[in-house]
Amino acid sequence: MKLFTLKSSIAIAGLFFSLNLSAHDLIKKTCGNDIILNQYLQENFTPEQLQTLSAPNAKSAAPGDYTVPVVNTDSVYTIQVVVHVVYLNDNKYENPSDAIIQSQIDALNRDFNLENDISHIRPEFLPFIGNPKIRFELAKIRPNGDATTGIDRVKSKPTIPAIWDPNPLFDNVKNKALGGVNPWYPQKYLNIWVCDLNMERRLEPNNIELDPEQGALGGYANPPQGLPNWQMEIMGIKQNMAAVTAGKQGVVIDFRFFGQDPEYVKDYLNGSPYYSMGRTTTHEVGHYLGLRHQWGDGAAFKLLFPDFDECSVDDGISDTPNQGEPYASFIEKGNVCGATPNTCDTPNPIDGIDYPDMRENYMDYSTDVCYGMFTKEQVNMMRYALTTKRNDIIIKREIPVPTGVNNLKNLEVSLHPNPVNSHLHLQIQSNVSRESKIDIFNTLGAKVRSIKLDAGTQEAEISVQDFAPGNYMIYIENDGRNFVKQFIKL
Repeated sequence: MKLFTLKSSIAIAGLFFSLNLSAHDLIKKTCGNDIILNQYLQENFTPEQLQTLSAPNAKSAAPGDYTVPVVNTDSVYTIQVVVHVVYLNDNKYENPSDAIIQSQIDALNRDFNLENDISHIRPEFLPFIGNPKIRFELAKIRPNGDATTGIDRVKSKPTIPAIWDPNPLFDNVKNKALGGVNPWYPQKYLNIWVCDLNMERRLEPNNIELDPEQGALGGYANPPQGLPNWQMEIMGIKQNMAAVTAGKQGVVIDFRFFGQDPEYVKDYLNGSPYYSMGRTTTHEVGHYLGLRHQWGDGAAFKLLFPDFDECSVDDGISDTPNQGEPYASFIEKGNVCGATPNTCDTPNPIDGIDYPDMRENYMDYSTDVCYGMFTKEQVNMMRYALTTKRNDIIIKREIPVPTGVNNLKNLEVSLHPNPVNSHLHLQIQSNVSRESKIDIFNTLGAKVRSIKLDAGTQEAEISVQDFAPGNYMIYIENDGRNFVKQFIKL
Protein backbone atom coordinates (compact mmCIF):
# COMPACT_ATOMS: atom_id res chain seq x y z
CA MET A 1 0.00 0.00 0.00
CA LYS A 2 1.34 3.41 -0.95
CA LEU A 3 1.81 6.14 1.60
CA PHE A 4 1.82 9.90 1.33
CA THR A 5 2.27 12.84 3.67
CA LEU A 6 0.29 16.05 3.98
CA LYS A 7 1.92 19.45 4.41
CA SER A 8 0.85 19.32 8.03
CA SER A 9 3.17 16.32 8.43
CA ILE A 10 0.29 14.09 9.47
CA ALA A 11 0.88 10.79 7.71
CA ILE A 12 -2.22 9.36 6.07
CA ALA A 13 -2.31 5.79 4.84
CA GLY A 14 -4.50 4.97 1.89
CA LEU A 15 -4.69 5.12 -1.85
CA PHE A 16 -6.52 7.76 -3.80
CA PHE A 17 -8.26 7.49 -7.11
CA SER A 18 -7.03 9.71 -9.92
CA LEU A 19 -9.15 10.80 -12.85
CA ASN A 20 -8.45 13.37 -15.56
CA LEU A 21 -11.43 15.63 -15.21
CA SER A 22 -10.09 18.54 -17.23
CA ALA A 23 -6.99 19.41 -19.15
CA HIS A 24 -4.97 20.04 -16.00
CA ASP A 25 -6.75 18.61 -12.95
CA LEU A 26 -6.41 15.31 -11.13
CA ILE A 27 -8.78 14.85 -8.22
CA LYS A 28 -7.78 12.41 -5.49
CA LYS A 29 -10.18 11.77 -2.61
CA THR A 30 -9.98 9.69 0.56
CA CYS A 31 -11.44 9.28 4.05
CA GLY A 32 -9.73 10.57 7.19
CA ASN A 33 -10.37 7.60 9.48
CA ASP A 34 -6.84 6.28 8.96
CA ILE A 35 -5.54 9.52 10.49
CA ILE A 36 -7.74 9.09 13.53
CA LEU A 37 -6.71 5.46 14.09
CA ASN A 38 -3.01 6.15 13.55
CA GLN A 39 -3.11 9.14 15.91
CA TYR A 40 -4.93 7.11 18.56
CA LEU A 41 -2.36 4.32 18.43
CA GLN A 42 0.62 6.67 18.66
CA GLU A 43 -0.83 8.81 21.46
CA ASN A 44 -1.95 5.94 23.70
CA PHE A 45 0.72 3.26 23.32
CA THR A 46 4.50 3.04 23.31
CA PRO A 47 6.37 1.51 20.33
CA GLU A 48 7.16 -1.51 22.51
CA GLN A 49 3.48 -2.02 23.34
CA LEU A 50 2.48 -1.68 19.69
CA GLN A 51 4.88 -4.48 18.78
CA THR A 52 2.43 -6.84 20.54
CA LEU A 53 -0.54 -5.59 18.51
CA SER A 54 -2.93 -8.27 17.28
CA ALA A 55 -5.32 -6.84 14.71
CA PRO A 56 -8.90 -8.09 14.17
CA ASN A 57 -9.66 -10.71 11.53
CA ALA A 58 -13.14 -12.17 11.26
CA LYS A 59 -12.83 -14.20 8.08
CA SER A 60 -12.39 -17.39 10.08
CA ALA A 61 -15.17 -16.54 12.50
CA ALA A 62 -18.82 -17.42 12.16
CA PRO A 63 -21.13 -14.49 11.35
CA GLY A 64 -23.65 -13.34 13.88
CA ASP A 65 -21.47 -12.51 16.88
CA TYR A 66 -22.94 -9.01 16.68
CA THR A 67 -26.55 -10.11 16.24
CA VAL A 68 -29.45 -9.09 18.46
CA PRO A 69 -33.09 -10.20 18.01
CA VAL A 70 -34.12 -7.00 16.22
CA VAL A 71 -31.31 -7.03 13.66
CA ASN A 72 -32.87 -9.35 11.11
CA THR A 73 -36.44 -8.05 11.25
CA ASP A 74 -38.20 -5.99 8.60
CA SER A 75 -38.34 -2.91 10.82
CA VAL A 76 -37.34 0.34 9.14
CA TYR A 77 -35.55 2.69 11.52
CA THR A 78 -35.63 6.46 10.96
CA ILE A 79 -32.99 8.64 12.59
CA GLN A 80 -32.97 12.42 12.93
CA VAL A 81 -30.17 14.45 11.39
CA VAL A 82 -28.85 17.95 11.94
CA VAL A 83 -26.57 19.44 9.29
CA HIS A 84 -24.15 22.08 10.59
CA VAL A 85 -22.86 24.18 7.68
CA VAL A 86 -19.66 25.92 8.81
CA TYR A 87 -18.54 28.26 6.03
CA LEU A 88 -15.80 30.82 5.64
CA ASN A 89 -17.32 32.66 2.67
CA ASP A 90 -21.03 32.94 1.97
CA ASN A 91 -21.15 31.48 -1.52
CA LYS A 92 -23.01 28.61 -3.19
CA TYR A 93 -20.06 26.25 -2.73
CA GLU A 94 -19.16 26.62 0.93
CA ASN A 95 -22.72 27.38 2.06
CA PRO A 96 -24.79 24.85 0.08
CA SER A 97 -28.47 25.47 -0.49
CA ASP A 98 -31.30 23.78 1.35
CA ALA A 99 -31.98 21.84 -1.85
CA ILE A 100 -28.44 20.43 -1.94
CA ILE A 101 -28.71 19.46 1.72
CA GLN A 102 -32.04 17.71 1.12
CA SER A 103 -30.53 15.95 -1.90
CA GLN A 104 -27.93 14.45 0.44
CA ILE A 105 -30.64 13.18 2.78
CA ASP A 106 -32.35 11.68 -0.29
CA ALA A 107 -29.10 9.99 -1.31
CA LEU A 108 -28.72 8.43 2.13
CA ASN A 109 -32.30 7.16 1.99
CA ARG A 110 -31.61 5.68 -1.45
CA ASP A 111 -28.41 3.87 -0.47
CA PHE A 112 -29.51 2.71 2.99
CA ASN A 113 -32.77 1.25 1.65
CA LEU A 114 -31.48 -0.52 -1.46
CA GLU A 115 -33.39 1.89 -3.71
CA ASN A 116 -30.32 2.38 -5.91
CA ASP A 117 -29.41 0.84 -9.26
CA ILE A 118 -27.60 -2.50 -8.80
CA SER A 119 -27.31 -3.46 -12.48
CA HIS A 120 -23.53 -2.94 -12.32
CA ILE A 121 -23.01 -5.30 -9.37
CA ARG A 122 -21.07 -8.37 -10.52
CA PRO A 123 -23.18 -11.58 -10.45
CA GLU A 124 -21.00 -13.30 -7.83
CA PHE A 125 -21.82 -10.53 -5.35
CA LEU A 126 -25.59 -10.32 -5.88
CA PRO A 127 -26.33 -12.95 -3.19
CA PHE A 128 -24.36 -10.88 -0.68
CA ILE A 129 -26.41 -7.67 -1.04
CA GLY A 130 -28.11 -6.50 2.14
CA ASN A 131 -30.70 -3.83 2.84
CA PRO A 132 -29.97 -1.72 5.94
CA LYS A 133 -33.56 -0.40 6.09
CA ILE A 134 -32.44 2.82 7.74
CA ARG A 135 -33.99 6.14 6.82
CA PHE A 136 -32.82 9.67 7.53
CA GLU A 137 -34.85 12.78 8.28
CA LEU A 138 -33.81 16.36 9.00
CA ALA A 139 -34.61 17.17 12.61
CA LYS A 140 -37.77 19.15 13.31
CA ILE A 141 -37.10 19.98 16.97
CA ARG A 142 -33.99 21.50 18.52
CA PRO A 143 -32.62 20.10 21.80
CA ASN A 144 -34.30 23.03 23.63
CA GLY A 145 -37.69 22.17 22.12
CA ASP A 146 -37.81 24.94 19.49
CA ALA A 147 -38.81 24.15 15.90
CA THR A 148 -36.02 23.78 13.33
CA THR A 149 -35.39 22.87 9.72
CA GLY A 150 -32.54 20.59 10.81
CA ILE A 151 -30.07 22.93 9.09
CA ASP A 152 -27.68 25.00 11.21
CA ARG A 153 -25.61 27.62 9.33
CA VAL A 154 -22.65 29.41 10.90
CA LYS A 155 -20.20 31.81 9.28
CA SER A 156 -16.87 31.20 10.92
CA LYS A 157 -13.20 32.05 10.85
CA PRO A 158 -10.71 29.31 11.72
CA THR A 159 -8.24 30.18 14.43
CA ILE A 160 -5.33 28.13 13.09
CA PRO A 161 -4.38 26.63 9.71
CA ALA A 162 -5.78 23.20 8.84
CA ILE A 163 -8.25 23.55 11.69
CA TRP A 164 -10.82 21.29 10.08
CA ASP A 165 -8.44 18.36 9.54
CA PRO A 166 -9.52 15.21 11.43
CA ASN A 167 -6.40 15.02 13.58
CA PRO A 168 -7.94 14.57 17.07
CA LEU A 169 -5.60 17.29 18.31
CA PHE A 170 -7.71 19.66 16.21
CA ASP A 171 -11.17 18.43 15.10
CA ASN A 172 -12.24 21.96 15.98
CA VAL A 173 -15.14 22.11 13.55
CA LYS A 174 -17.05 20.50 16.44
CA ASN A 175 -16.02 23.16 18.96
CA LYS A 176 -17.65 26.61 19.00
CA ALA A 177 -14.85 28.11 21.08
CA LEU A 178 -12.36 27.18 18.36
CA GLY A 179 -14.32 28.41 15.35
CA GLY A 180 -16.62 25.44 14.84
CA VAL A 181 -20.10 24.44 16.00
CA ASN A 182 -20.88 22.40 19.08
CA PRO A 183 -22.89 19.24 18.33
CA TRP A 184 -26.52 18.96 19.16
CA TYR A 185 -26.99 16.26 21.80
CA PRO A 186 -25.07 13.42 20.04
CA GLN A 187 -27.12 10.73 21.77
CA LYS A 188 -30.28 12.07 20.10
CA TYR A 189 -29.08 13.42 16.73
CA LEU A 190 -26.81 12.34 13.91
CA ASN A 191 -24.67 15.48 13.64
CA ILE A 192 -23.20 16.13 10.18
CA TRP A 193 -20.74 19.01 9.81
CA VAL A 194 -20.18 20.41 6.30
CA CYS A 195 -17.04 22.50 6.01
CA ASP A 196 -13.78 22.94 4.11
CA LEU A 197 -11.56 20.00 5.01
CA ASN A 198 -9.01 21.03 2.40
CA MET A 199 -8.03 24.64 3.12
CA GLU A 200 -4.32 23.83 3.02
CA ARG A 201 -4.76 22.10 -0.32
CA ARG A 202 -6.28 25.12 -2.08
CA LEU A 203 -4.43 26.49 -5.08
CA GLU A 204 -4.66 29.90 -3.43
CA PRO A 205 -6.02 31.00 -0.04
CA ASN A 206 -9.06 32.70 -1.60
CA ASN A 207 -9.62 30.09 -4.31
CA ILE A 208 -11.59 26.97 -3.38
CA GLU A 209 -10.09 24.99 -6.27
CA LEU A 210 -7.70 22.32 -5.00
CA ASP A 211 -4.06 21.71 -5.81
CA PRO A 212 -4.21 18.48 -7.87
CA GLU A 213 -0.89 17.32 -6.46
CA GLN A 214 -2.20 17.24 -2.88
CA GLY A 215 -5.44 15.34 -3.30
CA ALA A 216 -8.58 15.90 -1.26
CA LEU A 217 -9.98 14.69 2.04
CA GLY A 218 -13.63 13.78 1.50
CA GLY A 219 -14.70 13.30 5.09
CA TYR A 220 -14.40 11.29 8.30
CA ALA A 221 -16.65 9.87 11.01
CA ASN A 222 -16.57 8.31 14.45
CA PRO A 223 -18.01 4.82 15.07
CA PRO A 224 -19.70 3.93 18.36
CA GLN A 225 -17.60 2.37 21.10
CA GLY A 226 -17.62 -1.29 22.03
CA LEU A 227 -18.14 -2.95 18.64
CA PRO A 228 -16.28 -6.26 18.09
CA ASN A 229 -14.83 -5.23 14.72
CA TRP A 230 -13.14 -2.15 16.24
CA GLN A 231 -11.22 -4.03 18.89
CA MET A 232 -7.69 -5.42 18.87
CA GLU A 233 -5.28 -6.79 21.40
CA ILE A 234 -2.20 -4.97 22.67
CA MET A 235 -0.12 -6.80 25.27
CA GLY A 236 -2.90 -9.37 25.44
CA ILE A 237 -5.51 -6.80 26.47
CA LYS A 238 -8.45 -5.89 24.24
CA GLN A 239 -8.38 -2.24 23.19
CA ASN A 240 -11.27 -0.23 21.78
CA MET A 241 -10.07 1.53 18.61
CA ALA A 242 -13.25 3.61 18.44
CA ALA A 243 -12.67 5.41 21.74
CA VAL A 244 -13.71 9.05 21.21
CA THR A 245 -15.59 11.42 23.46
CA ALA A 246 -19.32 12.01 23.04
CA GLY A 247 -18.72 15.53 21.75
CA LYS A 248 -16.83 14.18 18.75
CA GLN A 249 -19.49 11.69 17.65
CA GLY A 250 -20.78 12.42 14.16
CA VAL A 251 -19.81 12.85 10.52
CA VAL A 252 -17.72 15.57 8.85
CA ILE A 253 -17.88 16.11 5.06
CA ASP A 254 -16.02 18.50 2.78
CA PHE A 255 -18.51 20.83 1.07
CA ARG A 256 -17.11 19.90 -2.36
CA PHE A 257 -18.48 16.36 -2.07
CA PHE A 258 -21.68 16.94 -0.08
CA GLY A 259 -25.05 16.36 -1.74
CA GLN A 260 -26.07 15.29 -5.21
CA ASP A 261 -24.68 17.41 -8.03
CA PRO A 262 -22.92 19.82 -5.65
CA GLU A 263 -22.00 23.19 -7.08
CA TYR A 264 -18.25 22.55 -6.82
CA VAL A 265 -18.52 19.36 -8.89
CA LYS A 266 -20.59 21.15 -11.51
CA ASP A 267 -18.30 24.16 -11.85
CA TYR A 268 -14.83 22.81 -11.05
CA LEU A 269 -15.03 19.10 -11.97
CA ASN A 270 -17.06 19.40 -15.17
CA GLY A 271 -20.11 17.86 -13.49
CA SER A 272 -18.27 14.57 -13.08
CA PRO A 273 -20.62 11.70 -12.15
CA TYR A 274 -17.79 10.19 -10.11
CA TYR A 275 -18.46 12.68 -7.30
CA SER A 276 -22.07 13.77 -7.81
CA MET A 277 -24.22 11.06 -6.19
CA GLY A 278 -23.72 11.95 -2.52
CA ARG A 279 -21.84 8.77 -1.69
CA THR A 280 -18.96 10.32 0.21
CA THR A 281 -21.53 10.82 2.97
CA THR A 282 -22.88 7.28 2.48
CA HIS A 283 -19.36 5.98 3.14
CA GLU A 284 -18.91 8.11 6.25
CA VAL A 285 -22.33 7.26 7.70
CA GLY A 286 -21.27 3.63 7.27
CA HIS A 287 -18.37 4.41 9.63
CA TYR A 288 -20.72 6.22 12.02
CA LEU A 289 -22.84 3.05 12.16
CA GLY A 290 -19.87 0.84 12.92
CA LEU A 291 -18.33 -0.25 9.61
CA ARG A 292 -14.64 -0.21 8.81
CA HIS A 293 -12.86 0.01 5.49
CA GLN A 294 -12.86 -3.40 3.80
CA TRP A 295 -9.08 -3.64 4.11
CA GLY A 296 -9.36 -3.18 7.88
CA ASP A 297 -7.30 0.01 7.88
CA GLY A 298 -4.14 -2.04 7.54
CA ALA A 299 -2.47 1.08 6.18
CA ALA A 300 -2.48 2.61 9.66
CA PHE A 301 -0.55 -0.41 10.93
CA LYS A 302 1.73 -0.26 7.89
CA LEU A 303 2.80 3.22 9.01
CA LEU A 304 3.93 1.75 12.31
CA PHE A 305 5.36 -1.48 10.93
CA PRO A 306 6.68 -1.27 7.34
CA ASP A 307 6.68 -5.06 6.97
CA PHE A 308 3.07 -5.40 8.13
CA ASP A 309 1.01 -7.90 6.08
CA GLU A 310 -2.14 -6.01 5.06
CA CYS A 311 -3.99 -9.27 4.38
CA SER A 312 -3.61 -10.26 8.06
CA VAL A 313 -6.18 -7.65 9.13
CA ASP A 314 -9.66 -7.01 7.79
CA ASP A 315 -12.90 -5.22 8.57
CA GLY A 316 -14.24 -7.78 11.05
CA ILE A 317 -17.14 -8.61 8.71
CA SER A 318 -17.36 -12.23 7.59
CA ASP A 319 -18.97 -11.82 4.14
CA THR A 320 -16.78 -9.07 2.65
CA PRO A 321 -13.82 -10.49 0.72
CA ASN A 322 -10.49 -10.06 2.45
CA GLN A 323 -8.76 -7.08 0.85
CA GLY A 324 -5.23 -5.74 1.15
CA GLU A 325 -5.71 -2.23 -0.21
CA PRO A 326 -8.38 0.10 -1.61
CA TYR A 327 -9.79 -0.35 -5.10
CA ALA A 328 -8.68 3.21 -5.84
CA SER A 329 -5.16 2.13 -6.80
CA PHE A 330 -6.52 0.08 -9.70
CA ILE A 331 -8.69 2.75 -11.32
CA GLU A 332 -7.56 3.85 -14.75
CA LYS A 333 -8.88 6.54 -17.04
CA GLY A 334 -11.43 4.92 -19.32
CA ASN A 335 -11.80 1.92 -17.01
CA VAL A 336 -13.15 3.41 -13.81
CA CYS A 337 -15.27 0.48 -12.62
CA GLY A 338 -13.82 -2.34 -14.70
CA ALA A 339 -10.72 -3.52 -12.83
CA THR A 340 -10.99 -6.86 -10.98
CA PRO A 341 -8.16 -6.98 -8.41
CA ASN A 342 -7.87 -9.77 -5.87
CA THR A 343 -5.37 -8.41 -3.36
CA CYS A 344 -5.62 -11.25 -0.80
CA ASP A 345 -5.63 -15.00 -1.39
CA THR A 346 -8.24 -15.75 1.27
CA PRO A 347 -11.21 -18.12 0.79
CA ASN A 348 -14.57 -16.95 2.08
CA PRO A 349 -15.31 -18.79 5.37
CA ILE A 350 -18.89 -19.52 4.32
CA ASP A 351 -18.46 -21.12 0.89
CA GLY A 352 -14.67 -21.50 0.51
CA ILE A 353 -14.48 -19.28 -2.60
CA ASP A 354 -11.66 -16.75 -2.98
CA TYR A 355 -13.63 -13.75 -4.23
CA PRO A 356 -12.06 -10.69 -5.89
CA ASP A 357 -12.07 -7.36 -4.08
CA MET A 358 -15.59 -5.95 -3.76
CA ARG A 359 -15.16 -2.59 -5.51
CA GLU A 360 -18.95 -2.10 -5.44
CA ASN A 361 -18.99 -1.84 -1.64
CA TYR A 362 -19.65 1.58 -0.12
CA MET A 363 -16.81 1.06 2.38
CA ASP A 364 -14.11 0.81 -0.30
CA TYR A 365 -12.33 3.79 -1.86
CA SER A 366 -14.02 3.94 -5.22
CA THR A 367 -16.18 6.42 -7.10
CA ASP A 368 -19.87 7.20 -6.77
CA VAL A 369 -20.70 5.36 -10.00
CA CYS A 370 -18.88 2.17 -8.91
CA TYR A 371 -20.54 1.94 -5.52
CA GLY A 372 -23.82 0.11 -5.04
CA MET A 373 -24.01 -2.21 -2.02
CA PHE A 374 -23.58 -3.14 1.59
CA THR A 375 -23.33 -6.85 2.40
CA LYS A 376 -25.79 -8.70 4.62
CA GLU A 377 -23.31 -8.91 7.50
CA GLN A 378 -22.43 -5.23 7.14
CA VAL A 379 -26.16 -4.59 7.45
CA ASN A 380 -26.30 -6.74 10.57
CA MET A 381 -23.42 -4.79 12.08
CA MET A 382 -25.02 -1.41 11.32
CA ARG A 383 -28.41 -2.44 12.69
CA TYR A 384 -26.70 -3.92 15.75
CA ALA A 385 -24.76 -0.69 16.28
CA LEU A 386 -27.87 1.42 15.77
CA THR A 387 -30.16 -0.56 18.07
CA THR A 388 -27.64 -1.19 20.86
CA LYS A 389 -25.20 1.74 20.71
CA ARG A 390 -27.17 4.59 19.10
CA ASN A 391 -30.72 3.60 19.95
CA ASP A 392 -31.76 7.07 21.14
CA ILE A 393 -31.32 8.67 17.71
CA ILE A 394 -34.12 6.46 16.34
CA ILE A 395 -37.32 8.51 16.05
CA LYS A 396 -39.46 6.00 14.12
CA ARG A 397 -39.72 2.21 14.02
CA GLU A 398 -41.95 0.96 11.24
CA ILE A 399 -42.90 -2.42 9.83
CA PRO A 400 -43.44 -1.89 6.09
CA VAL A 401 -46.11 -3.67 4.09
CA PRO A 402 -44.27 -6.21 1.93
CA THR A 403 -43.40 -5.14 -1.62
CA GLY A 404 -46.12 -5.93 -4.10
CA VAL A 405 -48.93 -5.90 -1.52
CA ASN A 406 -49.58 -2.16 -1.32
CA ASN A 407 -51.89 -2.05 -4.33
CA LEU A 408 -53.74 -5.30 -3.59
CA LYS A 409 -56.94 -5.77 -1.64
CA ASN A 410 -56.50 -5.98 2.12
CA LEU A 411 -57.79 -8.79 4.27
CA GLU A 412 -60.99 -7.80 6.06
CA VAL A 413 -60.31 -8.43 9.74
CA SER A 414 -61.79 -6.93 12.89
CA LEU A 415 -59.81 -6.93 16.14
CA HIS A 416 -61.14 -6.38 19.66
CA PRO A 417 -60.78 -5.30 22.39
CA ASN A 418 -58.22 -2.59 21.73
CA PRO A 419 -56.66 -1.67 24.19
CA VAL A 420 -56.46 -5.20 25.55
CA ASN A 421 -55.62 -6.78 28.92
CA SER A 422 -55.39 -10.50 28.24
CA HIS A 423 -56.82 -11.85 24.96
CA LEU A 424 -57.23 -10.43 21.46
CA HIS A 425 -60.17 -11.68 19.38
CA LEU A 426 -59.96 -11.63 15.59
CA GLN A 427 -62.90 -12.05 13.20
CA ILE A 428 -61.80 -12.67 9.62
CA GLN A 429 -64.43 -11.75 7.03
CA SER A 430 -62.18 -12.48 4.04
CA ASN A 431 -61.59 -16.04 2.88
CA VAL A 432 -58.30 -17.44 4.20
CA SER A 433 -57.51 -19.53 1.14
CA ARG A 434 -54.33 -21.17 2.40
CA GLU A 435 -52.45 -21.83 5.61
CA SER A 436 -50.56 -18.77 6.84
CA LYS A 437 -49.70 -17.15 10.18
CA ILE A 438 -50.36 -14.21 12.43
CA ASP A 439 -47.26 -12.27 13.47
CA ILE A 440 -47.02 -9.74 16.30
CA PHE A 441 -44.14 -7.24 16.57
CA ASN A 442 -43.13 -4.88 19.34
CA THR A 443 -42.05 -1.26 18.76
CA LEU A 444 -38.42 -2.31 18.29
CA GLY A 445 -39.49 -4.42 15.32
CA ALA A 446 -38.85 -7.73 17.10
CA LYS A 447 -41.33 -10.53 16.42
CA VAL A 448 -42.78 -11.48 19.81
CA ARG A 449 -45.40 -14.03 18.74
CA SER A 450 -46.23 -16.07 15.65
CA ILE A 451 -49.42 -18.15 15.44
CA LYS A 452 -50.48 -20.60 12.74
CA LEU A 453 -53.58 -19.62 10.77
CA ASP A 454 -55.27 -22.57 9.07
CA ALA A 455 -57.02 -22.28 5.72
CA GLY A 456 -60.70 -21.39 6.16
CA THR A 457 -60.20 -19.86 9.63
CA GLN A 458 -62.75 -17.15 10.45
CA GLU A 459 -62.03 -16.53 14.13
CA ALA A 460 -58.89 -16.54 16.25
CA GLU A 461 -58.00 -15.76 19.84
CA ILE A 462 -54.51 -14.68 20.89
CA SER A 463 -53.27 -14.50 24.47
CA VAL A 464 -51.20 -11.39 25.22
CA GLN A 465 -51.29 -11.70 29.02
CA ASP A 466 -47.50 -12.04 29.21
CA PHE A 467 -46.82 -8.99 27.02
CA ALA A 468 -45.32 -5.91 28.62
CA PRO A 469 -47.60 -2.83 28.48
CA GLY A 470 -47.12 -0.82 25.29
CA ASN A 471 -47.83 -0.63 21.56
CA TYR A 472 -47.71 -3.66 19.26
CA MET A 473 -48.35 -4.37 15.60
CA ILE A 474 -50.26 -7.39 14.28
CA TYR A 475 -49.64 -8.55 10.72
CA ILE A 476 -51.39 -11.19 8.59
CA GLU A 477 -50.62 -11.98 4.94
CA ASN A 478 -52.55 -14.49 2.83
CA ASP A 479 -52.43 -14.90 -0.97
CA GLY A 480 -51.23 -11.37 -1.60
CA ARG A 481 -53.73 -9.78 0.78
CA ASN A 482 -52.72 -8.37 4.14
CA PHE A 483 -53.95 -7.00 7.42
CA VAL A 484 -51.86 -4.60 9.53
CA LYS A 485 -53.17 -3.12 12.77
CA GLN A 486 -51.66 -1.52 15.87
CA PHE A 487 -53.00 -2.43 19.30
CA ILE A 488 -52.23 -1.39 22.88
CA LYS A 489 -51.48 -3.81 25.69
CA LEU A 490 -52.57 -2.38 29.04
